[in-house]
Amino acid sequence: LALSILLNPVFLLQGEQGCGADLLLNCLASELGVHFYKIDNSDLTANVYAQNESKLNNVFFTAKMSAPCLLAINNFQVSISTIPV
Repeated sequence: LALSILLNPVFLLQGEQGCGADLLLNCLASELGVHFYKIDNSDLTANVYAQNESKLNNVFFTAKMSAPCLLAINNFQVSISTIPV
């Protein structure tokens, strides 16, 4: 499992609310000895697009500075479904 994570550090867990994805990530972070950051989509939303981008950049900057780490963005599908085409 550790080798797979090192070769492909980005993955997506999808499931219904309450299915245990956060618990799984928390246990995985504990086993690997890395930081675990859990944020909700509502923490990233703002009225101005530039503020959304700034908040998202701050989240990824923090994750990059704490690397290796696990980053969970809950309700991410909500944010991508509201992007204008």
